[in-house]
Amino acid sequence: AFSEVESALVAERLLAERPETVVLRPHAVYGPGDPTLLPRVLAAVRGGTLVVAGDGSARHTLTAVATLARAALLGCTGPPGTYNVGDAEPVMGSGGGIRERI
Repeated sequence: AFSEVESALVAERLLAERPETVVLRPHAVYGPGDPTLLPRVLAAVRGGTLVVAGDGSARHTLTAVATLARAALLGCTGPPGTYNVGDAEPVMGSGGGIRERI
């Protein structure tokens, strides 16, 4: 059995043989109905247990589900390739974004 990351890598390698393919790489998708990312982050923030590496100034890319939907639509008509998908502005672990974004 493959992990999620391993499965994605295998799929990308297989699709590399098909040059007309669009591969989207979203990171940390959040939005209405999110059963995974947002509830965990909210619980950590509310419980005072949100752990960030270093001094909290590292920038993190999140992806709103609406951003991912737009990327998927563009992928239907845009040029083939592999695209990282994320919100326009990264957030910082503390004092600069995650708490404000959610």
